[in-house]
Amino acid sequence: MKRFGIDFTRDGGGYYTGQYRTRFKIIVWRFGEIWQNGVEVDYPAGRRPDPPWVTFEPQRTVRHAMQHARSWADLYEEHGPQSYHDSWQLAAKTYPTLFRADDDEAFLDHTFYVIGNGCAWLDGAVVPLSGHLPEYPGDSIWNEHSPESTASEWERRRETMFGGALRELEKLVDGRTDDDELKQLLKRWRKEDEALPAKKTKVYPAAKEYSGLFLVPDDVRTDWLQAAYRAGLAYRDRALTYGVSGDDDPRTQGGTQAYRQKHSAMGAQVVQELEERFGERVK
Repeated sequence: MKRFGIDFTRDGGGYYTGQYRTRFKIIVWRFGEIWQNGVEVDYPAGRRPDPPWVTFEPQRTVRHAMQHARSWADLYEEHGPQSYHDSWQLAAKTYPTLFRADDDEAFLDHTFYVIGNGCAWLDGAVVPLSGHLPEYPGDSIWNEHSPESTASEWERRRETMFGGALRELEKLVDGRTDDDELKQLLKRWRKEDEALPAKKTKVYPAAKEYSGLFLVPDDVRTDWLQAAYRAGLAYRDRALTYGVSGDDDPRTQGGTQAYRQKHSAMGAQVVQELEERFGERVK
């Protein structure tokens, strides 16, 4: 099958695969009444064994799915990845309940520590692996299927997706519930939260094999390198508070301290490696 100048082959599982330009492999497959689509990008400088794989919102027909994926490849080839600042600001605009536009701490945490965060290194930058983000808002295909996510749009989507369940959760968070068990649970959560260090002392525990902080490629762009270096310093210097159980139990405090020291040492190691690999570029 030839579509949009690309020769697609269909395997026994119903997957259509077509090589586009020199580095893009477009893959389309049917799932119920919709067509899923994605692009695998050849990236020799990447430090993961598998190439980055970018997927997009499903389309109504196989033709639309093929066109959608090819459109992203064309746009990416023309524009390349976004700068660190633009990526951070886009994340804050798209997900205003998760990221702040005036403080990139949460974005650093999500981008460089969290595994399975929907991002990967590509061409020296960290790019989203979900094409529903409006990386190029002028593209008519994305505009048709994914309106630009302003804060008001997010509120509309949130109400559509969660509705009454979300309002009940907000009542719980605000303490406006008649359920005694939930009240006690909320009271305990708030007590634990008050005992945590200030916001800027928290970091999410990373994993050397998967977290972006430990996979910085040799062709990293300077702005992304400097962001990774700041993330490394934070990982070295801040106390881990996420994923640590038994903090209030004297019997486990020794283990908790050892756990934190281990991850602080990981941060020190990655900081040293970045300094040795890239010299003054990290500053």
